[in-house]
Amino acid sequence: MNQREIKFRVWDIETKRMVYHFPIAKTKHSFNRYIQELQVYPLMQFTGLKDKNGEEIYEGDIVKEDNGTLLEVWWASGTWMGCARYEYCEVIGNIYENPELLK
Repeated sequence: MNQREIKFRVWDIETKRMVYHFPIAKTKHSFNRYIQELQVYPLMQFTGLKDKNGEEIYEGDIVKEDNGTLLEVWWASGTWMGCARYEYCEVIGNIYENPELLK
């Protein structure tokens, strides 16, 4: 059985940049601090999927389908929305660095 790799990235609102490989703390104290930080810094989880170019797809990414449709990737109802046909789409940005793409 294959296990999906669990990893995160976070949008640093102060520096306006994406931070990859955001560490998840394992102790109760550091986990509480981590939860407090999430209220300020949006956390996005890796979907376990890659686009047609091999680019990892994260929550908050904006993908372009082969028909030109732009979609935001998010988690809802137990599945990743916006990337059902991930092997035919391309990550072209994300909602923090490229919000204008969805307007």
